[in-house]
Formats: sequence, structure tokens, C-alpha cells
Amino acid sequence: MKQKAGAIIIWIILLAIIFIRPWIRRLPELPEITSEIKPWTYWWWMGSAVDTAGIIHQLESFAEAGIGGVHIIPIYGVKGYEENFTPYLSSKWMKMLEYTLNESHRLGLGVDMTTGTGWPFGGPQIDTSLSAKEFNPESTEIGYAMPTWQKVKRAAPGAEGLVIDHFNKDALALYLKRFDSAFNYTDIDVSGLRAMYNDSYEVYGANWTVDFLSEFKRRRGYDLEPYLSILSDTLPDRESTRIWSDYHETIADLIFEKFTMAWDHWAGQSGFITRNQAHGSPGNLLDLYGICDIPETESFGPGEFNIPGLRKDDKFEKESFWIPEPLAMKFASSAAHTQGKKLVSSETATWLADHFKVSLSQVKPQVDQLFVAGINHIFYHGITYSPENENFPGWLFYASTNFGLQSHLWADLPELNSYITRCQSLLQNSRPDQDFLLYFPIHDLWNGSGPDHKVLQLDVHSVDQWLLNSPFGKLAVEMTDAGYVFDYISDKQLFALSVDGKGKIISGNTRYEGIIIPCMNHMPLETLNAIYDLAEKGVKVLFHEQFPITVPGYFEWEQKQEKLEKIMDSLKLLPAVKLFGQKEEIEYFTDLKGEQLAGKGLSFIRKQDKYGIVYFISNFCSEEFNDTVLLNQIFRTVELYDPLNGRRGLLPVIKGKEGEQLCAFTLSPGESVFIRCYRKKRKGPLWRDHHPTDYEIILPEKWELEFHDGYPDIHGYYLVDSLGSWIDAGTDTLLKYYSGYGKYSLDFVLPDTIELNREYVLDMGDVRETAKVWLNGQYIGKAWCIPFRLLIPQGILAPDNHLSIDVRNLSANRIIMLDRSGANWEKFYDINFVHIDYTPFDASEWEPVESGLPGPVKIFLTK
Repeated sequence: MKQKAGAIIIWIILLAIIFIRPWIRRLPELPEITSEIKPWTYWWWMGSAVDTAGIIHQLESFAEAGIGGVHIIPIYGVKGYEENFTPYLSSKWMKMLEYTLNESHRLGLGVDMTTGTGWPFGGPQIDTSLSAKEFNPESTEIGYAMPTWQKVKRAAPGAEGLVIDHFNKDALALYLKRFDSAFNYTDIDVSGLRAMYNDSYEVYGANWTVDFLSEFKRRRGYDLEPYLSILSDTLPDRESTRIWSDYHETIADLIFEKFTMAWDHWAGQSGFITRNQAHGSPGNLLDLYGICDIPETESFGPGEFNIPGLRKDDKFEKESFWIPEPLAMKFASSAAHTQGKKLVSSETATWLADHFKVSLSQVKPQVDQLFVAGINHIFYHGITYSPENENFPGWLFYASTNFGLQSHLWADLPELNSYITRCQSLLQNSRPDQDFLLYFPIHDLWNGSGPDHKVLQLDVHSVDQWLLNSPFGKLAVEMTDAGYVFDYISDKQLFALSVDGKGKIISGNTRYEGIIIPCMNHMPLETLNAIYDLAEKGVKVLFHEQFPITVPGYFEWEQKQEKLEKIMDSLKLLPAVKLFGQKEEIEYFTDLKGEQLAGKGLSFIRKQDKYGIVYFISNFCSEEFNDTVLLNQIFRTVELYDPLNGRRGLLPVIKGKEGEQLCAFTLSPGESVFIRCYRKKRKGPLWRDHHPTDYEIILPEKWELEFHDGYPDIHGYYLVDSLGSWIDAGTDTLLKYYSGYGKYSLDFVLPDTIELNREYVLDMGDVRETAKVWLNGQYIGKAWCIPFRLLIPQGILAPDNHLSIDVRNLSANRIIMLDRSGANWEKFYDINFVHIDYTPFDASEWEPVESGLPGPVKIFLTK
């Protein structure tokens, strides 16, 4: 009997192995890498003075470095190269574009281009009748319209001219005819071009068009002409603010229909998709972003991070620049999410610091901030086409950051490219997992004139004025701090929402638990009707602090007001509607908690894929996170994935006091990771934490320093008694101007008590700016971002050790020497070259910047 019982047990085990084990799946492979998953770059063609040799050299270099594509932007030229200037859209120019497309296809690169040169749209074909207009009550022009006389900014040769009237479809149609003619050359094939691009709206003073009065009357229902004085009145009353609201809404309608929709339609008909920077426009950004295939935001200036050791330019003035604001970036990602668009792009790392002073360690948190805000398609700003034989620093665009082949970033750029590619492989292959929609009350902003009694433009450089200090912005901050994830929704987009059988909103590929209405005054009657329909279908609608008070606009507003009040009386009685004051009431009414990650100081975005939930988590704080966290998910397996090095492993799931599923992990300031929550059981290696413990190996102080592959040539060895900047390492004054590599070498002996067959961490403290490390002849990696740490695998440490750290610095000190010597490298037309404060560039007065290895360098045992 015992033998029989034993046989039965064996058979049961075998059957379990056969039938159960396959259901415990391995961790899935990461998504296949495509060109779109890699970072792309703006690629400025100065004077369009490009040739086939230069194009192929740069494209091959881009591909080898891990860049996925280019965005061609022709701009002004370089002095002394006038004979090489290629007129924009000429036959020769089109052949250079075709060559670029063919070679890019061969190399696996994508190509986009601006629908024009510089910005905004305009050129020689635009005369005053179709150029940008401003309102002038005394103008003798048609319909009180007067030309602004604005010309295309940073135009390329052959594209100079007036900016188009963005509110006039005839202006755009004429402008685009030039492209139709160029693209229809019989011997030119541009089918490999992916996208047309429109830069941020920088049309100065344009607030009118020749048929504005007729358009206004058709759309708003009354004649504006008797009230034109209101547009110049600096003491608005209730009546005039309502007319201002109608004025703004009409302007918004015109740029939506006459420009953005028409341009997007033309591109589609021509075989291209569109990338659009809607910000700055006098319209609802959500609608303008939402029209195009790839909404694009921008990250301009350095973010406000508390990461210890993060570089900051001492010439940067917050008052003069935009501090990148994730809540502003969310306008682009929200439009993509609600419209079901896969890609959301960003102009990335513009003016992080003055020229020649930007480090990769500054770029990474800016990129991480974009990822948290929902961006998943990074475009560097940027790289200038420069001939291969051009002396340092080559051809340069006036706005930093320079990621080009002669920049100090180039040698280490593949590390950043790999990091972004790993991140975007997951971010592009997942869809949003949001809690709520947050209504954007644009009519409150439109109810009155814009700054300086002009048209209101939603500019990302002035978010305090229209976003952060508004009730909408303050509520968005509160919801973010409470751990809720949400998208914005506009009036137009509300009408397209659908509801499932459980009272959840469906929009794009995203499901939302409900809609939240911030404290506001003005809501269109049609919008309130749409909200009523949603609430009647069971969608939870939460009004913050008050219900809408009145309708916007002037025409028959009293009658509309009566209807609004009747609808509101009925709306308040619906069980799905709630008025709330504190953010804690959101959880009480919806039974939906905010993510605990936010309460612990971490920034994150939550998405979902076919396997479960995906979190991207960043620590922008000054302190290390080393704790457990409750995730708002039910999961069988949790994986931590580090995109910095591609390591992945399973996290143990800890049961809380009430049965909650907790995860424990460590995240130092400046670090970011993915946490993936799988619905089904997965098997794989356990996560091995490589953060340092308190166990430290003390290293001796005496280092040897030598220089190589830099300029000017520095010969000989230097003995360094203590680590610091190499500009002070010796008596050679050329060290102050050196840009290149400095190799630090150290021999050290370990005590007999040290366990050699363990994993250790090399912590280099402060690195200026990147470091390649060898230990006992074995390469252990490159440190390029904060924290500057590398893993020492087990078995590499020995009783006697040789440590070699190859540090590369910035090129700022080299440019100091160039400017002090009077070198003529600033030879560009238009704006030529400027500092971060837009004054003419001159580095001769700079003090040499810290370079090398300030340290301290330590070795720690891992956790």
C-alpha cells in the first residue's frame, strides 16, 4: 500500500509539473527596439549649406550613437559659406532632402521636417494681404486689420518673408502651395518623410484678420462692430468681459479650424503625419494638441530639483525663463491620452545652462520629468549640421544645448541614448492608466483681456499667470500631491466621451473613474448638458468648492443663464454628482485612493500593458527613499527594472497588517526605475539591490593623474595628494583651459578581513562630468549621472588592486581659451551667438569651471 501511495504521489507531482508549471510564466521579453523608441534630435541646417558627404557622415554617426531619427530645420547661415547656401525648396535643396531620406532609411533612422524654416510659418510668397494682422480701430485696411510686419524668425536663405495670418485659411493655402510644387517634382521622392512639424506659436501681436467681424457674427450671433471700443478699454466692466470672452473664443475657433485643422489635413493628404507644439497659441491647447498625430511639449530651462550635486548655471534667472512645469507638459500628454494617440513628444533640454556648460547629469532629470508627465518620444534640442573638417566648436545654433559631434557630450551620449531607449520601449508600448479627467475651464481665462490688454496666449514661459495660480492649477497640484493620476479634458473633447455599463468614462484607449470640475465661474450651456448626460449614465462628477455660476459670452446670456440654472438644479439631485471641498472627499465619494508613492515624495506615472500595470518612478528629492510602499494594484508578481543598466528582478511582496500588498525598494536622489505589476504569476531572478551599505573600505589619498585625447596637449604625470578639480592640480596654466580626458590611477591593498567574493559599490561622489572605470584591468562601466556609482561584481576585488578612473570634463574651459585668444568662431548670421541671458556670447571673462574628480571616491558593500 505504501508503495502504491508513493507512486500516486509521484504521479501527482509529475502531473503538477506538466500542467501547472507552464502557467507560471517567465518574465516577458522587453519590446522590440524600433527607430521611434530611440531618442531623436532636432537637426539644424545652417544656410542649408549641406552636401552628401556631410549628411552621410552625420547620419552614420547618429545611428552608431543610438539616435533614432532627425528633425530637419533649415535656419540662417554661416558667414563665409554663402556660396554653399542652398535656397529653400529649390531643386538642389529637394535633392539633399531626398538623399537624406534614402540614407536614413538605409541606416534605420526616421526623418521629420518643419513645414518651413525657423518659425513661425511664413516666407517670400506671403504679402501684406495674407500676413499676420493686428486690430487697429483707426486702420484704413479692410476690417480694421493692420499688418504686424513680423518676419519669419531664424529663416533660412530663400525662405525669408512675412509671417502668415494664422486666422486666414487662404494664407495657409497659399503658403502650402510652395510645398506642393516642391514635393511634386517628378524626379524627387519624399515618401520616406514621416512627419511635418509646427513649432510653438510665437506670433507677436497678431490678434485679428480681415474677415474677423463676419466670422465673429456667424459664430457668436451678434455684430461686434458697435463694441469695438471694448478691445481698447482698459477699465472693463461685466458687459465688456463677456464680449472679451466671445472675442477670445472666436480667435480660438479660427486658429483651430483655419490653421491647425487645415495644416493637419494637408499633411495627411500629402502622406505625412503631424507633430505640433500648440503652446503659446491663443486657443484651447487641449484641442490644438489633440488635432495632430503627435502632440509635442517643450522642456525649456532647468527644472527645480532637490537632487544633491545637480549642476545649476549661476547666470540662469528664474524670472527670465520658464521653469519646466510638469502640469503644463500634461496638456500635450492629456490630449494624446484622451484621443488615443500612441506618441507624445518633447523639445528637450533647451537652455539647461549656458553654452559649453551642460552635463549629461543635468539632462537626465529633465528627461525623467518629461516621462513622469506622460512624454514618451524625446527630441534633443539639438544638433547643428557642421562640416566634418570644421574646427572646434563647429557650426552652432544660438540656443543651448549642443548634443553634436564636436560637443563634450558626444562621446558619452550613447549612454543617455540607451537609457532613454530602455525607458521609451516600455512607455510607448503601454497605455495610460488614469484615475480621473480634470476639466480645463478655459472660459474663466477668456473672460477678460489677456496680459497688457491683448489676446490671451497660453505660453509655457508664463505658467504662473494662467495655470499655477488658477483654481484649476491649484487643484491639479493638490491631486498630484495626493497621488491621483489624471488627464485634462476640454469642452470640445467632453462631447466625444463614451460611458461603459459600469459608469466609467471611455476616451481613446483609457478608462476613467469620473470627471472632476475645478472651482470655476463660467461654463457653456452645451458643456453643462454634456456633463449632465454623463452623470445621468452613472459617471461620478465631482465639483470642487462650487458649482458653475454663469454662462460665458454676451449674446442672449440672460436666457442661457436661466437654462443653466435649471439644468444645475436637476444635476445637483443626481446621485453621481458631488460637491467637495477637501481632496480627501474624493476617496470617500469614489472609493479611489491616491497612490502612496506621492506621499513618500516620489514622482511617477502609471500605465498598463497586456501583462499588467507599469509604473515609472523618479526620486527628485534630496533624501534617499528606502521604504515599503503600497501600490493601488492587485498583482501576483512584482518586477523592478532599472533602465540605467537594463537589470531586472523580482521584488518580494510583503503583507501589510490588513492584508495589503507592499513592495520594498531603494531609490537614491536622481534615480528612476520601473515597477511592473503582473496579473499572473511570473518566475525570474530576484532583484539584487546594489545600493551601498554603511560598510566602507577606506582608500588611500595619493592618486596619479595623466591627460589624453584632449586640447590643449598636456604631457606628464601629476601626483594628487587629495582629490579635487584638476585645474588646480599642477603649475601648468594650460590645465585651466584643458578639455578632454584625465585618468586617475590608484593602487591600494585590502585588509585580510575583507571578503573578496562579494559585490561592492564604487561611489565616486562628485564627477566633473563623466567617468569610465577599470578595476584590476577589468572594465566595470561608465558613470554619467547622479549618483555617480558603479557595481563592482564579485571576484574583481583582490588583495592588491589597481583602480583607474578616466574622467571627461566640459568644453567650457577650452572656449575660454578660444575667446581670450580672439579666435573667430562666432560667424553666424541673424542672432549669431548669445549667452543664456541673450547677451552677445563672450567666454573670455569666465572663470575656469571645476573639472575632473572632486570625489570623494569610496567603496561600499552592497545591500
